Amino acid sequence: PVDIIVTPTQIIRVPNRVPKPGGVFWDLLSPQKLSKIRVLQQLKQQIEKESGVALPSGPDEVLPPTARRDGFKNQKKGGATNNNNNNK
Repeated sequence: PVDIIVTPTQIIRVPNRVPKPGGVFWDLLSPQKLSKIRVLQQLKQQIEKESGVALPSGPDEVLPPTARRDGFKNQKKGGATNNNNNNK
């Protein structure tokens, strides 16, 4: 559900919104997506442990490639990166 749509020129508040879901739709969440979201992995494990019941999984899917994030920890102030691999 969407509450607000923001464009470069306007802000639209959505009337007659659909109620937000009350939980996770485990049967729609693919194992591939679940493997990328640690907090949902932990929540699923906790629920399964407490209930003694295995929660369903969604259908398999091929995820698109994601951007590498390792450059963030090496960035200096001003956006320059400290990457010694460029010095050849």
